[in-house]
Amino acid sequence: MRYSKYRRVRFILSGTIHDGLLYYLVVSQ
Repeated sequence: MRYSKYRRVRFILSGTIHDGLLYYLVVSQ
């Protein structure tokens, strides 16, 4: 339970960071 929850949180965080980088690239142009 605890491990899967940590994995899910990590997956969401990595996805958020990826979206943030894409947004930053679009805005910087």
